[in-house]
Amino acid sequence: MSTLSNFYSTVNIWIHKPHVVHPKIFGAKVKNKDNNLLERLVIPKEKSHFKPFSERIERSGTEVFFTSEQITYVIRLQDSLISTAVLHTSGLGLLTVEWISNEFQRKLNEWLSQDLKPVIPTLCLIDVAEYQCIYNKLKNTYARGIVQYWCERTDPLKFTYEDLGIAAYLICLWKGTEKKSIHFVDVGCGNGLLVSILINEGFNGVGVDIRKRKIWSSYPDSVQNRLLVQQCSGFPDATWLIGNHSDELTPWIPVLAARSGPDCKVFLLPCCPFSLFGKYNNFTHYPNEQESTSASASVEFQSRYRVYLKYLHGLFRLCGFEPESDVLRIPSTKRVCLVGRTFSPSSANYPSRMSSVEAAVYKEKLSVSATTCFVPRSYHEPVLNCTHVPRDITQLISHRIFTQLLRQPPNLDWLHSYQLVVSDSGQIQTLDGRWWNPGGSMDLKTVVSLIEPEHLELMKAQNGGLQTLLRNQHQTFQVTKGRVQLRWLPERMANIVHEEVSEVEPKLKKTTAKTMDKMKTRPCWMLQNHPDGCPYPSFLCDFAHFEEPGQ
Repeated sequence: MSTLSNFYSTVNIWIHKPHVVHPKIFGAKVKNKDNNLLERLVIPKEKSHFKPFSERIERSGTEVFFTSEQITYVIRLQDSLISTAVLHTSGLGLLTVEWISNEFQRKLNEWLSQDLKPVIPTLCLIDVAEYQCIYNKLKNTYARGIVQYWCERTDPLKFTYEDLGIAAYLICLWKGTEKKSIHFVDVGCGNGLLVSILINEGFNGVGVDIRKRKIWSSYPDSVQNRLLVQQCSGFPDATWLIGNHSDELTPWIPVLAARSGPDCKVFLLPCCPFSLFGKYNNFTHYPNEQESTSASASVEFQSRYRVYLKYLHGLFRLCGFEPESDVLRIPSTKRVCLVGRTFSPSSANYPSRMSSVEAAVYKEKLSVSATTCFVPRSYHEPVLNCTHVPRDITQLISHRIFTQLLRQPPNLDWLHSYQLVVSDSGQIQTLDGRWWNPGGSMDLKTVVSLIEPEHLELMKAQNGGLQTLLRNQHQTFQVTKGRVQLRWLPERMANIVHEEVSEVEPKLKKTTAKTMDKMKTRPCWMLQNHPDGCPYPSFLCDFAHFEEPGQ
């Protein structure tokens, strides 16, 4: 990419995504006038107490001018570097002379030095200012309570803020439509959180999944009654079908929407790539010739996810929708959503539309395999995390890896960086004066070579592998950057190793007592298996030592 081209790409980040560099900006809405003239509405964060302001953006060669009532400034490319200059300011706006001349210029040059990808704007289909207002309202109303009572094994923060963002987006998308006329169905609703938020905001709808989740019982009765365990081929009362990371169901949702009725619309947030009849394959799953030509020609130059989105666009068209794409502002790597809220002219004849949909489904089934068909998930979630590997095999593998790690030379520089007392042989001195072998590390490829092929196949059969098994042995091992080592905390010993036990023990006992809500119940693996015992005295270890009372 040429320097000038990269310059424009750099400026485009600031034009379309100002929030990534200025901490008080929430977003922007950009209108194109012509190739060299834009208008932008900059939307500050609510808590900044600044009002939205308009900018006129003019591009002229190696200069881009930004003009508003508060400030006028220019971004220039000169000698392969970017410089900024303020031409006029009222001194009262969000953008200050100091920030533009220093932090802003530094960030622009940082971007200029990178190989930038095309900028994809976010929240294009909705009002950004309204989205911020609704999102903040939802967050202040629900976030703390959801996180506090979360009972699933998944990350409460990620799912809470992700679903709050999706709910805010849908509410903005439905602006102008009376709440009572909306009947949504969240297909594959999972934890039901999105359904709960929308119902509490006064919208009518249900969540459908193949099995109940633990968290459902924590919702109010008004929500629990709307979370259904069932399978459906269509939803005749629905006005919107929602697919939020719905995996295998994702490509079926526009099909189900078409089957549900002529006016049913779609919101889809794809994640894992699935076709109608199994895993998505770049080279075999194209729903029409136009998509096939464009996608196959560029498959080598695009991510699998991007090509999958093209496949879904094709399905939307075959189901009678005019698909629109947008990028959400949520804590997820998969943020592109597809919206089907308008219909193609050919979809006006509903029987003809349905014939086209069923023909497309049948055609894809034939193109994949004569024996392949859609298989829904089991009503009972299987345990596939290597926890059902026989105990004797797990112990054999763990002992073999543990023994080899003890034979590896430790990283002396790493040990010394914590100011530990280290012997010539690489052992470290514990708080109570013992010498303890921390072992070394091995890369995963070497560790795999220690395990019999049949045992590796056994782990693979449970949708896991070596790293999954090692994670299950949390007391014993840790994996960092592809290398396995014994799990222990040098920082726990670093600040106390030079002190006397008599001085440290009472102080630490007092500190740890505050954080221990209950008596230790799990025995210390290191104490039982390491030749030198546990590196910590009993009062400092997170696990129970035999000499502790009650053990």
